[in-house]
Amino acid sequence: MFDVPMQEKLRQPFAPEQIKTRTEKRKRGDGTTFELALSYVSHATITARLNDVFGHHWSNAILHQEVTGKEAIVLFSLTAQDVTHQQFGSARIQNEEGVGDALKAAASDGLRKCASLFGIGLGLWDPDEVAGTEPSENGMADDTTAAQTPDLCTGPQRQALEKIVARCRERGQVKAVQALSAALTEAMNGTLTKARASDLITEYGSSPK
Repeated sequence: MFDVPMQEKLRQPFAPEQIKTRTEKRKRGDGTTFELALSYVSHATITARLNDVFGHHWSNAILHQEVTGKEAIVLFSLTAQDVTHQQFGSARIQNEEGVGDALKAAASDGLRKCASLFGIGLGLWDPDEVAGTEPSENGMADDTTAAQTPDLCTGPQRQALEKIVARCRERGQVKAVQALSAALTEAMNGTLTKARASDLITEYGSSPK
């Protein structure tokens, strides 16, 4: 594990000029959509923080990448001081020529998610916290809309699905990988329900399919 000074460096808040904002479409309980503003830091900013804390004693890798429909998905791995975290990253494909850009964006998404498990950028947006929550006219979250939204897949459930799909991929279980990858895309988009995630974990996590 990392010592306290190192943990403090990893969790140090970013300067305002390093934080970027983008909008993301989310679904209400009635199926209509709205846009939510999300804050994040760039791939280069995270890399700089990793270099500052670990020097050159860290590494990353893309373990798998695939394109499903209009979505690019990668399984990203980040290792520092013998600690490894793996997360799926995703990005929407804008057009046929944009597959490469989408895979690159998905890798950046995976890096951000892995880095957050090391403590980097914890003060920024959390998809599990904002999924299904609509801003009201005063800019605050609308509790009424959130209450009407079905219970969504939790962070631990998503991590369990990621581990299961990695295991199924190693075993060559194509149908299981397809089903789980589709579910993870739903989870990333904030549309996978907690009940559905639980069913998938039970179905594919208990025995080979």
